[in-house]
Amino acid sequence: MPANSKRPAVAGEAAKRGGVFALGVALMALGLAGCTHLPRARLPACSLAPAPAIKVAADGGSATTTLDVLTYNIEGLPWPARASRAKQLAEIGRILSELQGVGQAPDIVLFQEMFSGAAVRAVDQSGYAALVAGPGRTQKGPEATGRLPLRAKPLKGEIGIRLMTSGLAIASRFPIVTSHSEPYARLSCAGFDCLANKGVLAARVVIPGVPSPVDLLNTH
Repeated sequence: MPANSKRPAVAGEAAKRGGVFALGVALMALGLAGCTHLPRARLPACSLAPAPAIKVAADGGSATTTLDVLTYNIEGLPWPARASRAKQLAEIGRILSELQGVGQAPDIVLFQEMFSGAAVRAVDQSGYAALVAGPGRTQKGPEATGRLPLRAKPLKGEIGIRLMTSGLAIASRFPIVTSHSEPYARLSCAGFDCLANKGVLAARVVIPGVPSPVDLLNTH
């Protein structure tokens, strides 16, 4: 047998070990990022809420108003998935806060990918009176039923452990009266998305002068 016949196999094993080491380093970094908490909820009293402009029909039989809703993936991923995002994330929070000050900000913002500490600070400092977030990192979701058709890929992050929160938040200038978050089942994910406790965040918003509340759902 030629002396170099085993080289491809040896190289393959070395590459695999290198991949495992790199994954270990990445998981350690993401695990530290997992220490980042969700922003604290803000639930102002309905009596303090500003009223939107309401247009009444000429016959007085109906009235309308406009609700400006922004869905915003702020790409707040931690290192090593992303690097050097702190400045841009701080700018997001600053601009939204300034727009609030001059009455030009969206009424409601649905944030996604709020994972890093800088991302949490940006959302927290965006200037909105009402704020909810979730699911958190350790919140339990339903168990998946049945078996998946394929095997898990640990080198792709499918290790059954949640290292980060869902990264979801809802901010509103109108009062949020109730909210609820629900993680997806532990096996309802693929690839590195499995490292985040992804799910759905729901919020009910009361708008002064509007007879019925508005229900919002945020997911990513």
